[in-house]
Amino acid sequence: MVALQHSAWSSSARDGTLEIALAGEIDHANADDLFARLRLELEEVPAQVVVVNLSGVHFIDSSGLRLLLRSKTAAEGQGAAFLLRDLRPALARIETSDRDLGRQLRRAGASVVLNLA
Repeated sequence: MVALQHSAWSSSARDGTLEIALAGEIDHANADDLFARLRLELEEVPAQVVVVNLSGVHFIDSSGLRLLLRSKTAAEGQGAAFLLRDLRPALARIETSDRDLGRQLRRAGASVVLNLA
């Protein structure tokens, strides 16, 4: 696991799936660094599926949500499906305007409020 400001990152690739595990806090202090790391991973590891495991994340702010949305867009731009996994109950209520990301967050355990304004 690579330590970043307030967070940690690890990744593994197997059978066309890139799994990224995040831990700690995802906020304005590290979201851009995490996104840059994800883009590098996507360039280095061709994947058909990108799975982001959130089980180790104990705080996420709007910058973190933007990171997830940007990551989804980047993965899909490379032709990969984007999945979220194991959202902690403490992070369970999230507001998003992206329906697909909302579905992903629900599958990962969130109670999502769609803001379609």
